[in-house]
Amino acid sequence: MVNNVILMKLSLFLARLLNAYSILIWVRIIFSWIFPRPSRQNWIYWIGRVVDPYLSAFQSKKSVIGRLDFSPIIAIGVLSVVESILQYYGYYGTITLSMFLYVFLYAFWNYGLSIYFWILFFALVFKTIASFSRNPQMWGMADGIGSAARPVTDFVRSFAKRRILSERAVSLISLALVLVVWFMVKYLVAWLGTIVLRIPL
Repeated sequence: MVNNVILMKLSLFLARLLNAYSILIWVRIIFSWIFPRPSRQNWIYWIGRVVDPYLSAFQSKKSVIGRLDFSPIIAIGVLSVVESILQYYGYYGTITLSMFLYVFLYAFWNYGLSIYFWILFFALVFKTIASFSRNPQMWGMADGIGSAARPVTDFVRSFAKRRILSERAVSLISLALVLVVWFMVKYLVAWLGTIVLRIPL
């Protein structure tokens, strides 16, 4: 009994460490769009030294679709699954197969894909606002921030083919597409979650 309590407390401690590490990874990803090659004087460089070895373990040609690299999402998803399992064990002292699968599904959504959808959403909102502006400085900022959404905007342009769409139209269509896919995936995850919980083990 005492050993079990110690293991539960250790699990919660490790879960908190993994949570802090996940936050560092997201900071690294977001600031890599602004500072792609930070100098040693930049604090982003030192965060990169801490998280890049872990992220590089997930990089491969299979994780890249078009210009979109899914390896950070996979890396954070794996980390969040382990974190959630440790948390669950830390609170309840046991874990079943159905709870493991449920935790796996929701951790991957909550800490991986849904955060990525938020980033795409805000990048496209900023790009859309900039497309209505006449300020060249804002256009430059929109190119930097909007680069996170480039796979989506390129996808929209590829469907236009011979039609030349304005930046404003591309941004608005891309924003609508991201919102539709976001809600579809969210409800798919919820539906799968109810099925997983019915597993008797």
